[in-house]
Amino acid sequence: QVRVALGEAPVFIEGVDPYLAQFTSSIRVTPSFIPAVVTEHEQHIELTNPWPVRITGHIQLRDESSTRARADGRPVPRSAPWRISPNICEFAAAPGQTISLPITIDFGPGQIAGTKDLEIVARVLADRPYGAIHSTAMMEIGLPDLELSADLQLSPTPSGPDVIVVASVTNKDDHPRTLRLDISAQAIVTQTKDISDLPPGETQIKSFVIRDGARVLAGRFIRVTLGDDETAARLSKAVYVPADK
Repeated sequence: QVRVALGEAPVFIEGVDPYLAQFTSSIRVTPSFIPAVVTEHEQHIELTNPWPVRITGHIQLRDESSTRARADGRPVPRSAPWRISPNICEFAAAPGQTISLPITIDFGPGQIAGTKDLEIVARVLADRPYGAIHSTAMMEIGLPDLELSADLQLSPTPSGPDVIVVASVTNKDDHPRTLRLDISAQAIVTQTKDISDLPPGETQIKSFVIRDGARVLAGRFIRVTLGDDETAARLSKAVYVPADK
């Protein structure tokens, strides 16, 4: 991988393998949206052979998000690693052919909604053997018919001692929904609030107060989970309690 600085002047890059660049850019995982439902999700790895010869190789998806930190150094909430099957997919493609490799992705009920990066590692034999080719597939986890946002406030002063978690739930479905909101974290008792018959297009806001939470939960995440008892849908977000300074 090479980092190229872009400015007002043209940049000419020599020595690029056009076939390799086209192959790398063609690799993707579809669909890129995964419903936040605890079940096996059927996805596909798609790729195109740009070489004028038949290619063979294998490709692998890796969930390494739990080992990565944010670029700004802020901690990230941890979720259990995804189970991806098969672990390695072998492929063969004729010149110009686009192929689709079926896979299944499975994650637990604690999965945080939002975007998630999966590392793609491919090895291909074309006009010559190529080394490991690395790429990234960005996935989005959510629910098309429900929206959840969560925020954290400290009260009654900017440093606490209490923590208030404010959750906003929007029903984007075409019929009323009866839902349940939970907040949980280490060292506190789980709190639950019900949302009954939320009309389509409406938003309801619920607040949870954690006494002395600024001290007890300093440097930890609070998980906010929206659940529907009639389905396996569970939408989770996480809010961070600032560490003591």
